[in-house]
Amino acid sequence: MYIDENNLAMYHKIYWELVKDLIHAAPSTVDLIDSINEHILQRRYYLALKLTKKLIEYEKEAVERVSNGAEGI
Repeated sequence: MYIDENNLAMYHKIYWELVKDLIHAAPSTVDLIDSINEHILQRRYYLALKLTKKLIEYEKEAVERVSNGAEGI
């Protein structure tokens, strides 16, 4: 979306499908996803991209918590 607006419709379709799957798998990401979505809908792709760093950090922490919890079993 950020670098290839000529194919925006295709990228939007892929993005919304992935977001649906992510929210289904990790409902706790909804607030962050909503913020990213708002930037995308306003065509502020760089800001949306910056927020995805927070999403990646959040997911990394979640995986670490689950991994650490599984070690105690």
